[in-house]
Amino acid sequence: IMPLTIYVGVKENNLGIETENPYVQPVIMEYFSQRFSANFINDLEADLIIKGTVNTRSMSEIPNDYGIYQTFGDATIIILNGNTGEEILVKSYSKVQGSDFNSNREAANQALKKLSEQIKEEFLPELFAVIQGL
Repeated sequence: IMPLTIYVGVKENNLGIETENPYVQPVIMEYFSQRFSANFINDLEADLIIKGTVNTRSMSEIPNDYGIYQTFGDATIIILNGNTGEEILVKSYSKVQGSDFNSNREAANQALKKLSEQIKEEFLPELFAVIQGL
């Protein structure tokens, strides 16, 4: 039995800067590794292609009246059949809020953490059900 091959390309930007330690892509890879014993490859010849964009943005450069920095995270993830190029599933998240008393950067990290948790709890199980039906 040949294991599933997957290409994962998720661009993650935290307040306009590409993240060195991403939140979302590792969650996706861990899920497929555990559920499917998948092999991850670096080209588009994979059985499954997962592409995505994750961005955070701040409400203001200064904290609000309560001393809280607020940011929001948005994500779009597209799953494609690597053999046919057919779109299997698309999911978008918007305005996932992060907040912190110290900085916008930490507030944005909180938003990314919440996004990755939503993807793990909502999107990946939905994708699992779709893949089982293929």
